[in-house]
Amino acid sequence: ALKLDDYQQALHYFQESLARKRALNDTRGIAVTLVNIGHVFHQSGELKQAKFFFVEAMQALEHDPNSSPSARRRRLLHTEENLAQIEAEQGNIAGALARLRRIDHNYQAKDWQRDQQRIERVALALCVNADHPCASYWGQRTQARLKRDSWALDGPTITIFTEWLYRQHAFQQAKQWLHRGLALPHLTEDDRKHLLSLKAKMAEQQQDWQTAYRALKTASTIERQQLQAKHARSVQNLKSRLFIQAQNVKLAELESQRIRQDLALANSQMQVSLLAALLLLSVAGVILFMQRKKRLWLQQKLQLNEDLRQHESAYQALKEEHTVALSALDKQLTPQFIIGADWRIEKVNRAFIERYPMAKHWQEHHLAIVWPTLFTILSARSEDNEHDDIHVDCPAPTASPSSSSEARLSLLVSDCEGDALLVRVAEQAAGSAKVTSSPTQDDINTMRAILVDLLFTCVHAWERATGKDKVDLAEASGIWRITIDGGRLRTRSLDRYLSLNTMPKRPRWRAVVQTAHFVLAETRLSAAERQEIEHKLEKVLAEIKSRQLA
Repeated sequence: ALKLDDYQQALHYFQESLARKRALNDTRGIAVTLVNIGHVFHQSGELKQAKFFFVEAMQALEHDPNSSPSARRRRLLHTEENLAQIEAEQGNIAGALARLRRIDHNYQAKDWQRDQQRIERVALALCVNADHPCASYWGQRTQARLKRDSWALDGPTITIFTEWLYRQHAFQQAKQWLHRGLALPHLTEDDRKHLLSLKAKMAEQQQDWQTAYRALKTASTIERQQLQAKHARSVQNLKSRLFIQAQNVKLAELESQRIRQDLALANSQMQVSLLAALLLLSVAGVILFMQRKKRLWLQQKLQLNEDLRQHESAYQALKEEHTVALSALDKQLTPQFIIGADWRIEKVNRAFIERYPMAKHWQEHHLAIVWPTLFTILSARSEDNEHDDIHVDCPAPTASPSSSSEARLSLLVSDCEGDALLVRVAEQAAGSAKVTSSPTQDDINTMRAILVDLLFTCVHAWERATGKDKVDLAEASGIWRITIDGGRLRTRSLDRYLSLNTMPKRPRWRAVVQTAHFVLAETRLSAAERQEIEHKLEKVLAEIKSRQLA
């Protein structure tokens, strides 16, 4: 895929590999795949995404338990070199050089000579191309290494070192190193072309026009050959893509033809079957109708008798289970109570009466526990702490609850929150003289509508004031989750709150309110926008307050 410059397909394969390695908990494999994804984004020109995946790879390498500290440190430094290259391409030359100096310091501490030589070459090239003052430092470092270490005499190093000498007007030394570079046996075409261009420039300064012409001619020949090879590769890649597309079209045509044949065969079989069924029904219609009517009557009679027996058995079993459950409830050491489907207290155990003597009065008079308040007490704690151990399976209250024993649903609430929950429920039950009904559907829809309106206004104001999108808003505020889908950042949870059709039935209004406060505090808004957001925020808070007081 990369040879065909199909970056999307390459990313798809790398993401599949990443998912499998994460399933196997292969930390080193995860880091290597993240680095490869970063290289793909780097080649496609998406530097921000490439930097993100290189940072992710460094974090994965830091938690690799299967590598030695030295090997893990070296891989981290190699990945950090990629970050320095991205910073240089983004125009942050000073930041890139500072990062390279820090990497070089680590290489010197470990005495990794070849890594130092690579850092010296990269830093010198960066300084020479940007005409940075640090070029002198890295040039002297490279010169000392070339004189000391024979293994460092490679094409890229000699080429950039010769370029530095030429810009320092050390023409004699530059000419000597230029001839040494051209004499290397494994010199790449790019390095040879660069050295020939430098040779032509030095010959022009010495007015040796014939030498300059020959050097430029050779460099032009190399460049023409490179362009021809690149063109040939592009043509071959295009032919490969066209061939693959043609094969896909043929496969699609064959599949479509097979589906049409299957449909035709199925239609013919269906027609034959329908004709036979109609013929059979026309011959024996009256007889089958009478027999079926008699058979249905007998089956209904048997089914009614069976249902009656099952109901009687179920009633006896429920009655026995109810007796056993009440006995077990009284034996419990923790305060517990049972609430019916109409949210009235039906039974409290002895431990509950011992702790709260007023509970006996609740049981005798079947006082109502107001559903919205009880739900607020239980759900508020769950929202504030994700690790809370409250587990409540509350039946939804109905407008006309059944009064029969079989239809009555019971809810057993344990002492999950300790005395705080029980005291709040006790106070609510003791002070309540009437049953408070659950919020109507119109109230819920009104609340959801104003939440959508507030969040949509905040996102629109953020985009217009900052020039950034909702992904940046989610990242800056830290309120909404950000996911990666198809190599791009998504805000699925925030998107659900921007439409009534996708908003949850019980929305997290605190997240919407926090987003509004963040936009008001961190964004330069016009007076009209700020007043509009503040007005809608006050409307949401007033609606929440009215629902809590209801």
